[in-house]
Amino acid sequence: MKKLIGICFSALLLVACGSKKGDWTEEEKQKAENYIDKKLTGAGDFGKEKEPLITCFVEKMEQRYDNFDASTDAGRTLVFIDCMKPVVKKYAEKTSRNLR
Repeated sequence: MKKLIGICFSALLLVACGSKKGDWTEEEKQKAENYIDKKLTGAGDFGKEKEPLITCFVEKMEQRYDNFDASTDAGRTLVFIDCMKPVVKKYAEKTSRNLR
């Protein structure tokens, strides 16, 4: 009986310490950060925009998924697009001003 109680307590502790939507572990956040950093590095130079994009991506992923492994490539792409919208808008406005 003591073993059963110990096993149940251990299982509860593991569940309580795991990631969930809006409350990822640092390890899960690091997985997302490494993923998007690698994608951004392969895509070109984002300059000052890189760190805000990474932060946005990690925060939105954390809001949408229980953990990084629960996300799909399509879901990651949608999150990335959401984070890119302000950057694209900013550069479109800058380009528009330069064309005048």
